[in-house]
Amino acid sequence: KSLRGISIPQNGDILMYTVSPGEGDATLVIENIRNNSKIEVPRGTRAQLSQDGKKVVAVIKPLFSQTRDAKIKKAKKDDMPKDTLAIVDIATGKIEKFANYKSHNTPDKLSSYVAFELTPAKEKPAPKGKDAKDAKKPEKKAPVKELYVMNIATGAIDTIKNVASYKFNKEGDLMAYVVEPEK
Repeated sequence: KSLRGISIPQNGDILMYTVSPGEGDATLVIENIRNNSKIEVPRGTRAQLSQDGKKVVAVIKPLFSQTRDAKIKKAKKDDMPKDTLAIVDIATGKIEKFANYKSHNTPDKLSSYVAFELTPAKEKPAPKGKDAKDAKKPEKKAPVKELYVMNIATGAIDTIKNVASYKFNKEGDLMAYVVEPEK
């Protein structure tokens, strides 16, 4: 096993690190040094602590075995297991998860907001057999890209549709984004 991504913020209250086995699933460990409490996030990586030391934003990888099996079966990129975005409340140990994570952005100084995209759910395939004759072909529409902007202090989430790109300023009090016209 090895330790990676060791992080101690300026106030020194929280210690974050990832314990990685030679092969298999890593574990993100968040330790409160003052009260000796510990939160473990299985498969957690890329952790970032908020400025107030109350929340951690991290990415949870799929199970190593699921990813390995998908690679062996030569699954397409869209069919590979997806990551999950996690927001960890250090005081309670509660982990809020957002499955099918695609990307996220936080300010350099994570204060209150995180913006993230999720992979749109796949549409169900058309029915086969005798029902297929009766079913109308659905119109193919491009999935709507949605950007979720979450206030990690309150848990409130706003949604912005058709966002092509987005970025926070360093302090995290402003976010710029580009919206694509609907087709």
